[in-house]
Amino acid sequence: MKQFSRWCAFAMLGAAAMSCSVALAAGPALGTWGFDTTGMDRSVKPGDDFHRFANGAWVQRTSIPDDRSRFNVFSELDDRVQAQLLELLTEMAADRTAPPGSNRQILGDWFASYNDKKAIEAAGTAPLQASLSRINAIRTRSDLARYLSISDGLPGGSPIQVSIATDAKDSAHYIAQVDLLSGALSLGEREAYLEPKGEPRRRAYRQHVERMLALAGLKDAKLRAQRVLDLETRIAAALLPRDKVDYFSYNMIPFGEMGKRFPGLDWAAFFAASGLSEQSSVFVQTPPALAAGARLVAGVPLETWRDYLSYQYIKGCAEVLPLAFREEHFDFYTRSLGLQKTMRPRQAESIDTAKEKLQRFLGGEYVRLYVSEQTKAAAIAMVDEIKAAFDDRLARADWISDSTRTEARRKLAATLGQISHPDHWPATEPLKVVRGDALGNHERVIARSARIARAKLGTTSDRKAWDLEFLAPYWAMAAPDPTKPAIIVMAGILQAPFFDAAADPAANFGGLGAVIAHELTHLFDYLGSRYDAAGNMRDWFAPADAEKFKARGERLAGQMSRYEAMPGLFVDGQRTLFESQADLGGTQIAFEAYHRSLKGKPAPIIDGTTGDQRFFLAWAQNWRGKLKDEILKQDTLGGSTYATLQARAAMVRNIDAWYEAFDVKPGEK
Repeated sequence: MKQFSRWCAFAMLGAAAMSCSVALAAGPALGTWGFDTTGMDRSVKPGDDFHRFANGAWVQRTSIPDDRSRFNVFSELDDRVQAQLLELLTEMAADRTAPPGSNRQILGDWFASYNDKKAIEAAGTAPLQASLSRINAIRTRSDLARYLSISDGLPGGSPIQVSIATDAKDSAHYIAQVDLLSGALSLGEREAYLEPKGEPRRRAYRQHVERMLALAGLKDAKLRAQRVLDLETRIAAALLPRDKVDYFSYNMIPFGEMGKRFPGLDWAAFFAASGLSEQSSVFVQTPPALAAGARLVAGVPLETWRDYLSYQYIKGCAEVLPLAFREEHFDFYTRSLGLQKTMRPRQAESIDTAKEKLQRFLGGEYVRLYVSEQTKAAAIAMVDEIKAAFDDRLARADWISDSTRTEARRKLAATLGQISHPDHWPATEPLKVVRGDALGNHERVIARSARIARAKLGTTSDRKAWDLEFLAPYWAMAAPDPTKPAIIVMAGILQAPFFDAAADPAANFGGLGAVIAHELTHLFDYLGSRYDAAGNMRDWFAPADAEKFKARGERLAGQMSRYEAMPGLFVDGQRTLFESQADLGGTQIAFEAYHRSLKGKPAPIIDGTTGDQRFFLAWAQNWRGKLKDEILKQDTLGGSTYATLQARAAMVRNIDAWYEAFDVKPGEK
């Protein structure tokens, strides 16, 4: 499940949502067949720069807004849904008669409170005081253990937390996990604290923490800020480098051994406060890091822990605090990095936050108003076609052994499709939302999520169930879940330019089809192959086949490393290989699925384009976008596991049919 969360983060691709009306349009939303031909630059040969050929005019005419760090097709989708959700939430906020506990009451009162800037300013720091007092009451190591044990249900981060996940070796059940987490580091990566080149950023961070603590009314803010930085540096040193973490280790530790294996933390107090005392064991991903973290709990002065937890809490609540807090938070974490010049308007921020925190309540309302059942049915049919094409490829692949082929096909047959939204919305735990209590609402949303997670312990997981607390229909998202296994395609991506039931099939298969197939291949790559058809962690890939897969990947990594992101800065083919392999495999599978869908009939010529040309143009349109130079640099240096947009569009160079479709000649770039 931890790996699934990582895949989902990669697969999100942008925070966007759907704008399908309940009645399908008579024609495609884009052009005559589902593609924006006005964005093309026909002065460029497809064989010289396919991304520019497909998207050059759009790139030339498009500017990145000041309140964004990038702008792409997902941004356009997001703008559409922002308008829809604004109308929906504004109407609900005006309704003071909604039954308590109903979606309308929860969403309306939450939205009204979040946007009541006068009330937030008038309250000042008073809403903070109860929680800051609780932190200040930490006077013993046992007090600290108890606070850490419930920190997953509190705003802000802490280095040692409880999380709930499916058992990697028995996916029908849930387990508790405890680890030292990098999420406790405000600067993100451990290297930001440990490498000399990070000193300017660390100095700026210390000054930022000082200002935040001072705004909250804490005395000796400068001294406290230094202690916060010192503790985070020690946490960073305790964490393992990312390339040293074995994500497929399986370390179930009996409760009785926790004190012996990880001395320094009062585990009895920790588990009693967290409600986990009835569990017989706990999963630990990185035992050496947790052992080092437990030593920090024992050895670092309690006043330093109080300072650190106070800052984390204030940071975690900044969005519902007075403007001075929000501006300081934005200035350090966004503006100073060159990501955005200006803050998003408050109303836009409130919609973004509702999408992230109120999925279970907002998702159902969105489906009711905006999602087409016809579109869902068409997408299900396309997913079935893609799975069939993938199975055909597995059946005839000449480089894998029969044992690997059998396991792969069994897993593919078992893979569920969760498309658009569930047919039924089960009951869920209520949420108390009080109009006028923005910070209290914020705290209760987070606490509710933790309670729902804890309640899974001792229950049996339903592989067919949707995780509606985590996934929302309005997100533009396709992702694999290896623990079911399943391919998840949310309603948000079932819209132009990715999918349009009224568009030519080539546009849909080249757009969304290739994205879905990309995610599907992740269930079978060097990570996905660690999980079997039942969703359990078991490596079924024959060793000799794994070596062949690795060798083929090395060739692709070499090709991708020759792409220049900006002058003198090249794509890291090895770091991006995981996603580049999925781009290549996904495009090939989707292309074959498109041809399967034709049932032996020739594709029509539309606006002078063949079906194959339309497929490849739709693939390139997926990667239409612009990034600010600082973001592009960050992504290329390690902030993203994807190659550049231009390189992703150019993946077609590895498919023979593309050369034939565009008459690409030797010598073209």
